[in-house]
Amino acid sequence: MEAAPALPPDGLDRFATIRAFRKILHAADWLAERVIIVIMAVMLAIVTSQVGMRYLLNRSLDWADETATLCFVWTVFLSLPLALRNGGHIVMEMLLTAVSPKVRDVLYRCMSVLSLGMMVLISREAFVLTRDNWDETIPVLNLSGGLFYLAVAIGAAHCTLRTVEICLSGEPKKSNIIE
Repeated sequence: MEAAPALPPDGLDRFATIRAFRKILHAADWLAERVIIVIMAVMLAIVTSQVGMRYLLNRSLDWADETATLCFVWTVFLSLPLALRNGGHIVMEMLLTAVSPKVRDVLYRCMSVLSLGMMVLISREAFVLTRDNWDETIPVLNLSGGLFYLAVAIGAAHCTLRTVEICLSGEPKKSNIIE
């Protein structure tokens, strides 16, 4: 009978932990993509209805502008980590193309460490703002004004996870990006 391989001294399989982290990140990406699709469909329906009401019936939906704005904010902040995953954020191409792939990878990892600090700060402060503004209401919708800040908090928290992944793996592979 063959003995099971010994666990590392710290008792954790580092690669299994990284694989589990990436599975969680993949699930968060999948969920964000589906939520964005639903929100975009709702926003399209609202804006189309609003235009039809204004031009065909000479009436307006009171709640349409605020709802479309809220949908737009959620779409933007849920999309940020997906763009980060696909290498879709602005980078200094002149610098990156002038250096070797190894140097480029080191630059990505260093900038990711700085970005990680910024994303943690942004998500923390956005959660605080969500809490502090939860009692405020959007008058027409009778919903919490904290929903706007919650979109920032969730998007920044997801970006934090995405940034950790870039710290671990280096330069993201660009996919589906129009250059």
